[in-house]
Amino acid sequence: MATIKDVQSLLTLVPKLFGSILRLRGTSTAPIGTPNGIAELKQITLNGYPQWVLIRGHDVSDPLFLFLHGGPGESSLWLAHHTMKELERHFVCVNWDQRGAGKSLLPGPDPSSMTIEQLYEDTVALIEQLLERFGKDRLLLLGHSWGGLLATRVAARRPDLLHAVILMNSTIDNRRGEELSYKWALERARDAHDDKAIAKLESLGSSDTYSQEGKFVERMVVFRYGGLVHSDHNAMVRLMFEAPEYSIADCIRGFRMKSLSFSIPLMADELMSFNLVEEVSQLTVPVFLFLGRHDHTAPTELSEEFYASLKAPHKELIWFEDSAHTPDLDEPEKFQREVIKIGTKASAATGVSPEAV
Repeated sequence: MATIKDVQSLLTLVPKLFGSILRLRGTSTAPIGTPNGIAELKQITLNGYPQWVLIRGHDVSDPLFLFLHGGPGESSLWLAHHTMKELERHFVCVNWDQRGAGKSLLPGPDPSSMTIEQLYEDTVALIEQLLERFGKDRLLLLGHSWGGLLATRVAARRPDLLHAVILMNSTIDNRRGEELSYKWALERARDAHDDKAIAKLESLGSSDTYSQEGKFVERMVVFRYGGLVHSDHNAMVRLMFEAPEYSIADCIRGFRMKSLSFSIPLMADELMSFNLVEEVSQLTVPVFLFLGRHDHTAPTELSEEFYASLKAPHKELIWFEDSAHTPDLDEPEKFQREVIKIGTKASAATGVSPEAV
């Protein structure tokens, strides 16, 4: 039964929904208002496919910070107005809806192009465009969840493009991760005597064999018990409606998980066979891991294993005690403080031995 707090939280969504409807398909981003600032929401072309980027910062001469969202297909562009306000004072912040994700789901990429290698090539193409446009040699790269896999591949193959890389609750080993997530979700459902969830999960069989449709069932149970978002669950809905960068059509596609249901089935086999520990044993740029203590979407024990095995000139593990899979949403102030701290040190150390970072 819904509590008074739940009802009050839902009622706060009404004006946000109304504002989103008024935008229809017209979207924009709020002006920055500083003499040397930048605030752009635009479509660019990466390797022949049009994709959307949001670029915001108080001074175009500041270091570049690129955020790679999860999924594949799970945009974070709509969250930037909540999680990057302070970052915009220190960086030119770039949020990108990857091929097949969010605003870049349309007009619709060739399904055969939905591969890890293609999205890696898109990432490199975007970084090179940004560096050339803003006259920079390197940028700070953060990859969240699936985006962590992309970020690690960039760091391994093109370290010349990066000051440092931040992996936030990164995908490490999808096969083992799904096993652990499935087990945790089933245990929580049993503890809560949630017969409906138990029946759905048990009908899927083991996490080795359940369908991609089943993956979404399991994720909804993980979400329900706080293994995806540790803060107010309605916050995601409210923040998407608030985002001027997203129209009501964008929001509807987001809530219906259109881009996730497009991208993940096409990449499922490749993703399930990927193991970051096996692919990357050493990096030559500083590496920082952001881990939410309550994350059961990308189980943190796998990130700890990767951290222990990884060789790097500097590596650091930073815990977010009140977060699950989304530290930027659950603890936005700490998230921004840590990024600023890393970015300040890393950009200042360009041209200096990485051990100094």
